[in-house]
Amino acid sequence: MKKTLVLMLSAIVLITCCVPTAVAETTEAPTAEYVDVLNCDTTQGFTSEMQIALDTEDFTQGEAAVSFTTSIPAASNATASIEATFAPLNIGPASVLEFDFYIPDPTLLRSTYIIAIDLGSAGKSDEQVIDWPATVFDSITEAGWYHLELPFSRAISLGFDATSLNYFRLLLMQINPETDLTDVVIKLDNVRVKIPPVTTIMVDNCDFINEGAWVNWMNNPVARDPVNKTEGTASLNFGFIHTEQYGGWSMVCENNYAPINATGALYLEMDVYVSDVERMKHSHYGQAGINIEITSSGTCDYNEYSWSLSNYVSKNGWTHIRLPIAEAITPGADRGAPDMSAINYLRFHILGVREGPIEFRVDNVYFTAMQDTEEPFYGATPIGKQEPGENPGENPGENPGENPGENPGENPGENPGENPGENPGENPDENPGETPSDTDSKLRAEQTARRAKILLLLMIFAIIGIDVVVMAVRRRNEKIVLSEGELPPDMPQDEGDA
Repeated sequence: MKKTLVLMLSAIVLITCCVPTAVAETTEAPTAEYVDVLNCDTTQGFTSEMQIALDTEDFTQGEAAVSFTTSIPAASNATASIEATFAPLNIGPASVLEFDFYIPDPTLLRSTYIIAIDLGSAGKSDEQVIDWPATVFDSITEAGWYHLELPFSRAISLGFDATSLNYFRLLLMQINPETDLTDVVIKLDNVRVKIPPVTTIMVDNCDFINEGAWVNWMNNPVARDPVNKTEGTASLNFGFIHTEQYGGWSMVCENNYAPINATGALYLEMDVYVSDVERMKHSHYGQAGINIEITSSGTCDYNEYSWSLSNYVSKNGWTHIRLPIAEAITPGADRGAPDMSAINYLRFHILGVREGPIEFRVDNVYFTAMQDTEEPFYGATPIGKQEPGENPGENPGENPGENPGENPGENPGENPGENPGENPGENPDENPGETPSDTDSKLRAEQTARRAKILLLLMIFAIIGIDVVVMAVRRRNEKIVLSEGELPPDMPQDEGDA
């Protein structure tokens, strides 16, 4: 019996301690981050030719929206802009500008030409900006609030520095309206930048010249500069030589790489230093002063993308440039675009720049690709009106920006902190954030664990059963021996038989 008890206790210990509950291993998909730009709960920082006010009755998030009242007479040409400056913000390379926009009559968009939507890093318009065309408003057909999404990949950049975002502008132009456009109220709310998860594909960190890697046309020198750099241990300083043949300073530096797989890349990024931007913009041949080229042919002009540096650099000194793959120029149909899965050539081409020295340095060259390969949404999505005093996010679908493009507001975790309890992690009892696939995986894991416990229990009880049977057979044999008179020597004898 003692042995049986020991086995039973062992079974309990094994079941409760030695068989852990299986937990499904799930890999969470990377999520986007958000940088709040203008919450529009105050008019501070806004300037406009229109009358500015704060609307606490009709808004999409927070406590208010900023409203602008037009005053444009008929048969006139006029511009009206909504501008705002703020403390510099550091945003990501593959970002999406989002904001909520209200218009009482969408037909006004047909006579009002919204000619620019800008973000800037110089605190003003037309300098270090990234802007989008008015086509984003094409989908607005009814009055009301709309949530707009503008991927940076669809914008044009002029020296915009994503590490110092400090300016926003919405510019409207009216051309000969048939009637006075007075007392028309448009509103703005919830301006922010979405930063999707990205991955970087390194091309050259420029810490070393790598003997033989950089080939200099016309004996132009390339020097390692350990002092004037932006990251790592050094940058590359490209020299110039003056040639009468090309009418000015000329330089071509090129590097051949082992093929780099840049599939899905949105940008080619790097830090460049130019000592004289104005001289760089001019060429004796009517060409851009400095071109950047990548190819998959191992040489120039075939299977190539190129960019003019003057379109992306607007100041002297160091600038981080982001060259959109979508804006690249190809050398022609007969020479083709590069195979982005096998990039093996990079060239900086300077030809015929006006007389005078120019210092040109490069550092930290890489591609940027989004981890989510799906094309970002571009356009406007209608959203519901925010009732006065309502806490955004409590009524899914009426809080724009939470999951713009599908049904804004249904993903409360994407604007953390605005609605405690609906943001995963703030209400642990509800176990938020689990997707159906996560739940299914955990259920399957729990079922597997239960089956393992039951199987182990059956095996242990089978062992115990066999042990009980063996003990019973042994006791029966002992009784048979006793019945035949074969008593042990020490057992007392029956006196009646003596």
